Amino acid sequence: AMMELDVETEAALLQAYNTDKAQLPPDAAVQLDSILERIAQKGTIRHSWDLLRNLVVDKMRESLQQLPSSGPQQLVSSSGQPVQRENFSVDLNGLAALLVERLSARPSAPFTLQRICEVVMHPERYWNSAEKLARGLERLVLVSTGVEPGPALVGDMSRKAVVVDETPRDQHALPVINKSDGRFLM
Repeated sequence: AMMELDVETEAALLQAYNTDKAQLPPDAAVQLDSILERIAQKGTIRHSWDLLRNLVVDKMRESLQQLPSSGPQQLVSSSGQPVQRENFSVDLNGLAALLVERLSARPSAPFTLQRICEVVMHPERYWNSAEKLARGLERLVLVSTGVEPGPALVGDMSRKAVVVDETPRDQHALPVINKSDGRFLM
């Protein structure tokens, strides 16, 4: 069951989280998680990106540490010699740092915020390795369209093109927008 706090209480919590974590009440973690869970489940954004940014970024960082790393993948040629392939293994730390930097620098929340919250709250439901999670998050974070606080992200927002800063390396996990309800499917 999701705990519903009023907007002012949530805003005060987020403010304390952003400025002085020592002020946070003992159950703050549960309450802060419930803010992200609500965005994940309902797409309702009740707070400005300035208030939410640090919590979302920290949760993303945490989710990347939760999943096991698949480690560098090494190919072996027919003669048994290891084959070096450019960019074959994801530099996980580098990508994680890039995602944190890009998400932190955004002036407004990415319109993919609902999906980002779903993924960082329960990464194990969607991916089995930190590398795959990082690649999935990369597609969600590096979008150029923003969204302001307001009702659920449906209607016009779902019709906007997903503009990504770089071409995905593989096409399999592109977010697909389900036109009927505007939710993202991976």
